[in-house]
Amino acid sequence: MNWNCVIPDYDLISPNAMMRMHFWQRNKEHEKLGDLILVYGDDVVEFDHPVDITVVREFGYRKRQMDPDNLYGSVKILLDVLRLPSPRSKKVSLGIIADDSPNNIANLSVKQEKSCDKVTRLRVHVSSCEPD
Repeated sequence: MNWNCVIPDYDLISPNAMMRMHFWQRNKEHEKLGDLILVYGDDVVEFDHPVDITVVREFGYRKRQMDPDNLYGSVKILLDVLRLPSPRSKKVSLGIIADDSPNNIANLSVKQEKSCDKVTRLRVHVSSCEPD
């Protein structure tokens, strides 16, 4: 079982920029990413067992590569959107993965590459670790 999403004109937010954001601004970014995933992603599929997640940041015109530590930290909002919602949380959560803990994410691969058409985009691929 697989789930894919390609979001055009979206760039990940580095942890350095996220720490400087007001909490209301972070909540708005969380909602925005949830809406973009619903629009540009495949139909929502629920994985109830460990998954492999691959995130590819294609950076375009006037963008730079992130440091590896910032790159991995920048997917926090994305993983929060993909997991099951907490009973007390009011944030958007789609429930594609059961949880964002190491028990439920077998492999997390975050890569970045220069976009050949100078368009910034985010590609997300979630695949099941167990055979169908």
